[in-house]
This record gives sequence, C-alpha cells and structure tokens, in this order.
Amino acid sequence: MISLEDIKEKIPPTIEIPKEFDLFYEWTKEHEEEVISGCFEWRSNYAEFIEGWFGANKAEKFGMFGAGSTGNIYAFWINENGTQKIVHIGSEGEEMLIIADNFIDFLRFLAIGYDDPSEDMNKTIFDYYIGEYGEEEGQEELEYYVNTEFQNWVRETFNVTIPKKGIEIINISDKTFEIWVEENSLN
Repeated sequence: MISLEDIKEKIPPTIEIPKEFDLFYEWTKEHEEEVISGCFEWRSNYAEFIEGWFGANKAEKFGMFGAGSTGNIYAFWINENGTQKIVHIGSEGEEMLIIADNFIDFLRFLAIGYDDPSEDMNKTIFDYYIGEYGEEEGQEELEYYVNTEFQNWVRETFNVTIPKKGIEIINISDKTFEIWVEENSLN
C-alpha cells in the first residue's frame, strides 16, 4: 500500500488536507485486505498527468489522492471561488463530477458502495446491483462492493448517516467542474 507521506507529497501545498483524510488512510491501512466500498484505492501517480492536462498553474488546484477500479480519479479541487471540493474524473476523461463539498461527505458517498460514480445515483445500491445483475449475482455484487465495516466506521467516527442514494450527496446537475475542465484544458 502506498504510504500516506507519498500521497501527501504529490498534493500541492495549495490544497488543505483535512484531518479526516488521515483517519481514512489509517482505517484503510488497518483493513488493507478488504475492498473499500466502490473499490477505492489510494493513488498519487497521476500528478504529472494532471499537470500535462492543465499546465502547472492550474494543476495547483488539484490534489489527486485516489482511484477506482477502472482508473477513474478522485481528487481535491479548488474552484474559481477558492472553495475546495472532492471531484471525480472518469478513466477516459469523462464523467467529471463534484462528488462532495467536504471529505466527510466523500466518505459517506464511498460508504454507499457504488462500483463507480458514473452509476445511476438515483438508484439505491440494492436496486442498482439487483437490476444490473439479477437477484443471485446482484446479491454477490452487493456483498463484494458494500463494506459494512467501513459503513459502520464512517457512521460512528463522524456521527453521520450513510445515504441510500448517491444523489443525496452528489448534485449531478452541477456542471461547474466539467465546465472548468473544458475551459482550462490544454488540449
């Protein structure tokens, strides 16, 4: 597992790393053998990619820290108003979403158990997997992707609830990040 120091080293100093970030890292380190809901993995190896995409000045607005099973990226992002958000970029540069306004809400989103943030956020995780795979295989997918121990940790550590649907956290109609990417991409 990549070290916390390696991850933080690649995050620009313009990004404020919340204390919940470190707590989440420690939890994942203690539970390394388990799948984190949504197949989250710690990563720091896309910093050069981000700089190549936006240039050094704009790359300072990103702090990439994680990825999903398909290579999608999770990062801190500072918008034009100076507000820090948690964002998602799909593996092919699509599905640009503001996942959460803060790290606790990001953890709440991960705890739901979606395989990828591009899934239908209007569906409960149960409806998504059963609808996608059928009753038997859907139940297996649920057991694999939904980490109840992680859900309990998020609930108890931060005194929050885990939403039933991603739409309760993600405002899919907010295109601020997608527009920013389109306007600031070097390509």
